[in-house]
Amino acid sequence: MSNQDDMYSCEYTFSDEELNQIEEIAKQYDEMVQDELEQNPIEMGNCGFICDGKCYDCIGSGTYDTADEV
Repeated sequence: MSNQDDMYSCEYTFSDEELNQIEEIAKQYDEMVQDELEQNPIEMGNCGFICDGKCYDCIGSGTYDTADEV
């Protein structure tokens, strides 16, 4: 089995160096997302996606239209 196969097996354990790299990447990503949100705030819709108020499930104001729900 190759290293790549090992990585995707359930028995693979990450080394401390790999875990540190993953943590650093996650930290950089979180900082990038936070910076973007500070510059361009977004509103999450009731569907769980970014709300632009134009979804066919919304009334147009970002309020979820439950009229057709059973």
